[in-house]
Amino acid sequence: MVIWNGLGFLVAIIALGSLWAVQALTGTIYGDEAYYQAHTWPKLAGFGLAGVLTSGIGYALNKLRRETGAGTHSFFFIPMDYWGPILFLLGVVYVLRA
Repeated sequence: MVIWNGLGFLVAIIALGSLWAVQALTGTIYGDEAYYQAHTWPKLAGFGLAGVLTSGIGYALNKLRRETGAGTHSFFFIPMDYWGPILFLLGVVYVLRA
C-alpha cells in the first residue's frame, strides 16, 4: 500500500523515471543495452539524480506552502524534501551490496 500526501507520489515517479533515464542514456552512450545491468555505478547515478530532483522539488513545494498556506507533500509519511538523501543512500546501499 502506497501512502502519500499532496504531491508526495512524485517521489516514486521521479525515482523510477531517473533510473529509466540513466538506463536509456548509458545504453545509448555505450552502445550496449546490457551495460546498465552489468555495472553498478549507473544505478547510483540514477538514485543520485532522483535524490537531487526530489529534494529540489520538495524544497520548492515547501517554500510555496509557506507562502500560500497549501498542504504538505509527503511519501510514506516522510516529507518530500527528505527523500533526496534517502534515495542517495539507497543507491549507496545497492552499490555496496552488489
